[in-house]
Formats: sequence, structure tokens, C-alpha cells
Amino acid sequence: MKKLTVAAVSALACAFSAAPAAAVSYDAFASFAGTAPQGAGTNGSFIYGEANAATPFSAGVFFTANTNCFIDGSTCLQLAPNHDVPGVTKSTATSFQYGTVNVPDDRLLAHPGNSSNQTFLAFVAPTAGSYTLNAIFNVQDIHPTGVGINLIETTDGALPLIFQPIGSIDGANPTFSYTTTVLLVQGGAIGFGLDNGGNYTNDSTGVQFSVNAVPEPAAWALLIAGFGVTGAALRRRRSARTTFVTA
Repeated sequence: MKKLTVAAVSALACAFSAAPAAAVSYDAFASFAGTAPQGAGTNGSFIYGEANAATPFSAGVFFTANTNCFIDGSTCLQLAPNHDVPGVTKSTATSFQYGTVNVPDDRLLAHPGNSSNQTFLAFVAPTAGSYTLNAIFNVQDIHPTGVGINLIETTDGALPLIFQPIGSIDGANPTFSYTTTVLLVQGGAIGFGLDNGGNYTNDSTGVQFSVNAVPEPAAWALLIAGFGVTGAALRRRRSARTTFVTA
């Protein structure tokens, strides 16, 4: 009986170890520290910069400067010190008012520039698999003029295909939410581009962006099998005890 119990526990342990993506989540706000991976980013990271449909991530424009932030009291990533916009910032303390901008303390603040490029926030997959994206965009300027939101994706570091306009925010519609589940190869990236559809000086946008890894079906099957083996062992053990008592 001990051997059977040990085998059941071992099977269950193997099942858990075979589901590495079961509880893995990534959050752009929590991980943002004013530093940026070089090039197209490292697996499991968020990357920030400017792009359009003709700019490869591997050769794109990435935000790397984190000094002289264009909003005081924040940690930032921007093109260069004192470059103002475009850029991404995070409050270093509580929410506060900076000019016409409400700087939040629970989400990133992204700002498009005045070029045809879009400010992007993207996630780089650490392993091949299925990932669920959850994002909320909201107006953070008291005089909003409108921001278009686009879904962008690259599977191999090639073109960051800005292939799907998915929504917009403005004074009349200050919040937009989006959720999707996608398959990514290792190193593939997916995220969002923010355009300067209105007057870019008033287009500060709050962004909540999180990613959850989805367990593979095989991992779930093995996990369930592990529970089944353990349950069978426990039932046999109870049956043996019952037989001993009534004999």
C-alpha cells in the first residue's frame, strides 16, 4: 500500500510540474521600473516604443531614456532626456494632477507623439503557448481630443503588424476595455498601439495591461490524471481497512 501511495503522490507531483503556465501572470504597471530591454526585448518582458506598420520590432524605436521625465514625480521611459513625448510614465507615489493631466497611481500613463508612429506597449512571450491579454484604456487629460487604439502583433520579430483598430477613447467615451486570447511562439510579441488621432498634447492615456499564461490542454489532462491516481489509491486504502475490520 505504501508503494501505491508513493506512486500516486509522484504522479500528482509530475502533473503539477507539467503545468508551468498554470499560475503565471504578467502586469505592465507592476513590472515597470523605468528600464527597458534592448532590441525587441527579452522573453517575458514588456517593451515600449514607437512603431508603424513598416517598422520591424527588431529595428524599431524603443524608449530607453529614464532621466528628466517629462512629468515630474514619475518614473519614465522616453526617447531621450527632456524629449517630452512620446513616452510612458508611472507615478512614484500617489495620484496627482500635472497641468491638465491626471497622473494615476494604479496604471501606466502613455502618451503618443506628433508623428505618424504609434506609441506601443507590447508583451514578449517567454515560451510558446496561449496567452490571455486584459487591457483597459482611459482618458487622463481634462481636455481630451481622442486616441485610437490598435492591436499589434509580431510572431518572429519581423513587422509589428498593426492589423486591427480595436477601439478609441475621447471625452464622450473615456474608457475602453479589451480581452483576447492568442497563440504566440517564444519571443513573439503582442500589444497595443496608441495613435495621435486628436491633438497629441492632450492625449495622455491611462493603460492597465496584464497577461495570463493559459495552461496547455495536455498539462491539464496530466494534472487531472494525477488527481485520479491519488483518489484511486485512497479508495483502495479505505476498502482494505473496511475488510480488515469486518473480517
